[in-house]
Amino acid sequence: MNKQERVRAALQGEKIDRLPFSLWYHFGNQHELGEEIAKTHLSFYERYDLDFLKVMSDYPYPFPEGKDRISNIEDWKRLSVAPIDYKWFQEQLKALELIAKRLEGKAFFVETIFNPIGVARRTAKDVMFTFMREHPDEFKAGLEAITESFLHYGKAALRAGAAGIFFSVNGATDDFMTQEEFMEFVKPYDLKLLKAFREKGFMNIAHIHGQNLRMKDVLDYPVHAFNWSHLHSAPSLSEARKLTDACLIGGIDEMKTSYFHADELEAQIKKAAEEAGTEKFMVGPGCAIPSDISPHSLDVIKKAVHNIKLEG
Repeated sequence: MNKQERVRAALQGEKIDRLPFSLWYHFGNQHELGEEIAKTHLSFYERYDLDFLKVMSDYPYPFPEGKDRISNIEDWKRLSVAPIDYKWFQEQLKALELIAKRLEGKAFFVETIFNPIGVARRTAKDVMFTFMREHPDEFKAGLEAITESFLHYGKAALRAGAAGIFFSVNGATDDFMTQEEFMEFVKPYDLKLLKAFREKGFMNIAHIHGQNLRMKDVLDYPVHAFNWSHLHSAPSLSEARKLTDACLIGGIDEMKTSYFHADELEAQIKKAAEEAGTEKFMVGPGCAIPSDISPHSLDVIKKAVHNIKLEG
């Protein structure tokens, strides 16, 4: 099978020749323009011969005009919809177009989008929680602006050649938000975006970010695959297999990979395949792996995946 056939079959639960796999980390080049972003991603893809490429998107969301931070609710109320011609949207789209041109007919790639609450926290930092709890109506207006921005951007990313959206879901955790807050300030905005992306993308992935997750709150998200830090937060792969018929992506401990002996890395991949089964499963990290990880460790992971024996 070629890479596209392998990934499509894995997503749909069809017969595959071997498990697909991918790796990703933050490259730290969000200060560079689209050409360099594309070059870095393609170099990484080619070096490790990935079955699909997850494109990082670390450019910032724009502050209100004339501001370099959001300090109070009045600043937040000035947050507006980022137009599609916003500089960093354009640079990222340029990168996607270049990646699409190089990978056409060879491999799929997905574009990363953080959910609105995740963008809000990256933009307003921890004062976001004050806005959310003390000024809920004004806070929701800002979430609407962010949602509208990424509704247009996400569709543009799919038109640029992305097979789907890697949607980073923040908030589905007991660590900093109650379930009631998640249902009010997170899920409605996530669903608005995911339903729109589902119309065009065939490889939409929900990455449920964090630990102490409330996975059941997101199982109805209209995506083709789920990814989460299953080695550090419930559910396990075997438990998740009973909860959803979507494809699962995991098997690599993103927190400790740099320190594992090759034998441990191989055992980890094998155990993940045993837990998840080899249908509707792709190997990947539970979140971004350390950017200083050695190439040798990643080569070991690739070899371990290729050596997994499929049933039948």
